[in-house]
Amino acid sequence: MSDQLTRFCVTGLHGARTIDVRLTESRLIIIGENGTCKSTFANLIYYFLTKQWTRFREYTFTRLQAEFTTKQLVLTPEDLTQYFDARQHIRTFARFTRHLSPRHSMYAIDQLMELASYESAANRPIVIARLAEELHIPQQVAHELLTEFEKETKGKPTHVQELERRITELAHGQFLYLPTYRRIEQDLRAIFKGVEIESEIKKFRQRLSQRAGAPYIELVEFGMEDVEQTIAARMAAIKESVRKGLDNLTGTYLREVIRGVHTTVDIQRIGDIDPKSLDAVFARIDDITLPTQDKRRLKDKMASISSTKTIDEADKVIAHFLSRLTEFYAEQQANEKNVREFVRLCNEYLTGKQLVYDNSKYTIYIAGESAGLRGGSDTLQMKSLSSGEKQIVSLFAHLYLSGQSQFFVIIDEPELSLSVPWQRRFLPDILGTGMCTGLVAVTHSPFVWENDTEPYVRSITECTSRYSDRPALPFAE
Repeated sequence: MSDQLTRFCVTGLHGARTIDVRLTESRLIIIGENGTCKSTFANLIYYFLTKQWTRFREYTFTRLQAEFTTKQLVLTPEDLTQYFDARQHIRTFARFTRHLSPRHSMYAIDQLMELASYESAANRPIVIARLAEELHIPQQVAHELLTEFEKETKGKPTHVQELERRITELAHGQFLYLPTYRRIEQDLRAIFKGVEIESEIKKFRQRLSQRAGAPYIELVEFGMEDVEQTIAARMAAIKESVRKGLDNLTGTYLREVIRGVHTTVDIQRIGDIDPKSLDAVFARIDDITLPTQDKRRLKDKMASISSTKTIDEADKVIAHFLSRLTEFYAEQQANEKNVREFVRLCNEYLTGKQLVYDNSKYTIYIAGESAGLRGGSDTLQMKSLSSGEKQIVSLFAHLYLSGQSQFFVIIDEPELSLSVPWQRRFLPDILGTGMCTGLVAVTHSPFVWENDTEPYVRSITECTSRYSDRPALPFAE
């Protein structure tokens, strides 16, 4: 379980105010008028928890304090100065980049400093591959750069580096950040006609939003192409899981028959098999592996066993196979639970259309009901969704289909492009996924929190005091 954020305080923000907010269960909804630093406060929480120290250069503050269930962490401008000075020292004296151009040398050091806090044995190959791609160098050279960098920086860590280690221990999972300047994807080719820039901008956006090994993703744009790729990757993973599962089932079944395990088959279990479940399993087995005629014979045999409540000795092998097959189906259903939940939840928002999960063809598509949207087809393209629908589908696709299990979600103005009914259910639905280790939202709309999230609402004005009036309250020991 993650260590919950219980309090966040910024002293001397812009040299004029202190904002001191207590959170409940790592959940916070900030309300207030324009100019009260709501977004700034949420951004500082995000930058701190994701260890993006360079972004603190944009802000003036005296002290930043974060209290969690089991620890308190403090950051000051002096700590950042020490950290940046250490980076400058490495940049000046690093011999391991001597064979790179000056521009590439500076870039390599910046990348290595940033990636160092995320680097581990698990993602080390990803870091090396990314470095090689960015610098246009062989992976072996990138490996040597990383190794020499670690030798160069070995020694007593700065306070910020120690903070990085302690923040990593909090185990909040992946951070999803939706800033207020996010926009819905548009076809750039329609704007810049005759100029092939769409793919390059996409690459640049990916570099900004998802650095190798970084614990955060910034959903600046709700790109439907990204959603389609996420869905395609999840469908491919399911298909491969089914293939491996069937191969394993065949081997296990054969061993059990050889060992005589099939002779103890339970008649009741065969009778409990749902014919529809059996059809769903058969739909995933191609006719080369199991011909249609044989599938029909198996179904008939199951029906006979269910009705007579008896199994001939010769049929026990078949009965055991059917039993194992339905167990395999149940395992796959559990594996695909998130896919079905994604489709179900999105369909509660969509109007005049719906997502459909075809589990035999391993596809998710949009079925349209409006002839004007179909364009002669029964299915719609993702780009035909409205702005609000794109926001819903994109966010929940990431939550349910990305393969991650824990998320800390930070949203500035969740009400953007959402109707009032959708605003009321949006945050509860995010929390309802059961995958949120934390949620911070900044909103102008009362409809966003007119629901079960009201206990997490804090007025930024009530949590703000003049910096010259009083210091932040001391943290409990």
